[in-house]
Formats: sequence, structure tokens, C-alpha cells
Amino acid sequence: MISDKLVELKILLRRACMCEGETSKKSTLSLKTKVLFLLKDRPLKAGELITALCVAKPNATALANALEKDGLIEKTRGLHDRREVSLSITDAGRKYLEKRLEVIERGFDNILTDQKDYEEACGQIDEIINLLSFLG
Repeated sequence: MISDKLVELKILLRRACMCEGETSKKSTLSLKTKVLFLLKDRPLKAGELITALCVAKPNATALANALEKDGLIEKTRGLHDRREVSLSITDAGRKYLEKRLEVIERGFDNILTDQKDYEEACGQIDEIINLLSFLG
């Protein structure tokens, strides 16, 4: 059943993302990295980020405040509606994200040992992303 496969995929993705942690300390793909990844191509409204990450508004607010304090994102208030907040990644955020993505890539070096395997895995992941995009 597809539901079984989705649960298994979620479990395996969590395990695969353990490579983001420092060399001696393993952690799952951090929320900080996820936020920066979502902001890398364009700014998002706070509500869009909440929807994309499926987090509660207070948690998203606390996270955005922490990322802003660290200089990784910038918050901008709307011109017409001061309650509207837009989030964008800073240069420091881009550098942080780039380092995290490099660590994740290196985590797969032992598994995908040649270019053909790497390209095949990328293609399969693209197919999974395409399939899962229909779930909303």
C-alpha cells in the first residue's frame, strides 16, 4: 500500500538526514536548515513558511526571531499591513546553508561511489518529490 511506503520513506528520510550533524554528534536535518533552504530562492511570508514546515505560529515566530538574531535571515514588515512579515535569507544565511548542504552531500559519498549511481539516485529522488508534491 502507498501509505505503508510513505511511512517507510519518512523513517528512511529521517535516518538519511542524520548526516547533517557534526562528525561526532548526529542530528536530524535541522529546522534552521529547512527554513534557510525554503528561503534560498525567494522571500516568503511568515504564513507560507508556517504552512510549508507544518509548525505552529509561536514556534515559527521563535525560530524566525532566533535566525534573525543570528543574522541568517531578515524580516521585513509589509508596507500596507504591518502585521504581514516577509522573511528573506541573508548572505550569512546562504553561507550557513551551503555548508550544511555540503555536509549532507558528503554523507552520501560512501553510498553513491560513482557518477552514474549519483545521477540515478538524483533522478529517483526527483520522481519521489514529484509524486509527493500531489499530496499538498
